[in-house]
Amino acid sequence: MTRKTVFFPALVADLSSKLAKDTKLPNGVGCRFYNEDEGGFYHPYALFSAPHHIRHLNLRKTMGIGGDCTVFLDSGGFQLLQNTAPKDYCREQAFEWCSDTKGIFPILDYPTVNSDIAECLEFSVQSARYYEENKKMASNSKVLNVLSARKQSDINQWHRLNPRTDRPRTTLEEMEYWYKGISKHELDGWAYGGHMRNGKAIVQAVLFLLNKGELQRKGTTWLHLFGVSKSEVMLYAGVMQQMLNEAQVDVQLSYDSSSFSHSSKHGQFYAFNSLNGLFALPLIRERNTNLGQNAFTYDFLENRLALPQTSPVFEGIDCVKKLLGDQTRYTVLSLHNLYMMLRQKELFDFIAHCGIPEILESLPPQLRSNVQAIQAAFRNPSSGFSILDRAFDTQPKTVKKRKVPDKSKLLRFAA
Repeated sequence: MTRKTVFFPALVADLSSKLAKDTKLPNGVGCRFYNEDEGGFYHPYALFSAPHHIRHLNLRKTMGIGGDCTVFLDSGGFQLLQNTAPKDYCREQAFEWCSDTKGIFPILDYPTVNSDIAECLEFSVQSARYYEENKKMASNSKVLNVLSARKQSDINQWHRLNPRTDRPRTTLEEMEYWYKGISKHELDGWAYGGHMRNGKAIVQAVLFLLNKGELQRKGTTWLHLFGVSKSEVMLYAGVMQQMLNEAQVDVQLSYDSSSFSHSSKHGQFYAFNSLNGLFALPLIRERNTNLGQNAFTYDFLENRLALPQTSPVFEGIDCVKKLLGDQTRYTVLSLHNLYMMLRQKELFDFIAHCGIPEILESLPPQLRSNVQAIQAAFRNPSSGFSILDRAFDTQPKTVKKRKVPDKSKLLRFAA
């Protein structure tokens, strides 16, 4: 088997509105990267969240999505948690819209995060039952069940606030608790959430489903990882896909991220790729106007763009002022950052699949150690969890991130 992971760029509402209008970049190129010959680069995968796009009755037509593009439709559990979904949003609406749009979509779960896992599971099981009963209405789509479990620090925090409870106390116990309640509803595969971008929890979840026989089950074709924002997890996912290939487990592993567009809102420019991951540079400098606590303005850093690698999106744009002075600045920067994420994925996929020991040895020590722990765990799955507990570092040292403005002081890129 030669499967490689699939990356779904999660398109937030600000960016998808530009895609709907087919906004042209300063170099005259379109922005619909998911269609061949319609953007500065081509990547035939995209994720749209149902709560934010359900108003588009024909999403594919509105966004001009070609037939070769694979679409992931996020049913909206995270938006329910954040109270950003429409007030009347429900599993019936989510299922109907996703099945009409056609693609890959999970049940409408309710993530644990800061909630009682029993209440979240009850809601999610009801969704799994509904989706299973109506799956024949989505015959042209893949429908995924959902596994949810928090990283250990979040579980510890919840138990400190709720000391008198018999709820699970470890990540693996939460996985077992959730799985026992929801696994009887057989769909086309699985998705995993609740990890809050914790690499170890993500690896544990894939190993957990492997040990349960879910990835080997006839009919299981897909496993999706929600909200992967740390670039090193792209490497871990690539390594896990390679280990599944070696074990002859015919399942496609995928993940999504919206980091490229969120970074753009903060004026962050992905400058180059490295073995540590993406390196971001700020394009703005925050300045207090002395007119109040939240009265800030921004200076554009008038220096040339650092472009050690060719970016098809930045053709004709060679300085920060020229970029940020253009009305399409948010779209341009988001697409550039997405392009750089795709380059990072190519680099990490090569490391994961090449089979050359010297390449693995070139990784920074903690990343190398984590990759070796994943390989050992998947080659010995019955002992995999103890291997990860001993050898997987939950906080690998990466390039230190620069401070960015908080959410109350976002650059007005998307206006």
